[in-house]
Amino acid sequence: MKLPPAANDSRSEFWAIDKFIPYARNPRKNDSAVDRMAGSIQEFGFKIPVLARSSGEIVDGHLRLKAARKLGITEIPVILCDEWTDAQVKAFRLMVNRSVTVSSSTRNTWTS
Repeated sequence: MKLPPAANDSRSEFWAIDKFIPYARNPRKNDSAVDRMAGSIQEFGFKIPVLARSSGEIVDGHLRLKAARKLGITEIPVILCDEWTDAQVKAFRLMVNRSVTVSSSTRNTWTS
């Protein structure tokens, strides 16, 4: 299967951490997960860029941004989503936020 053309244009760049604007209606209350995410970034690096619009508004990555701030990181990777319509951004946010609640796993496989 071939990826849509926009998927091939996903180049990341680095932005100063203060350039990002949290999405005001972000439904996730994830402050309790910041320490774990910070530990993950320390161990594995910042491997998943924040998705944002060129205005700085975050599409996905609020928790990674909070963890980076806690670690004192001043620049983080970002992939711009300016080609997405407002409806696509909304649909993506809904998919990301709901995927956790509709997914299932076998907890004991996490430690294998």
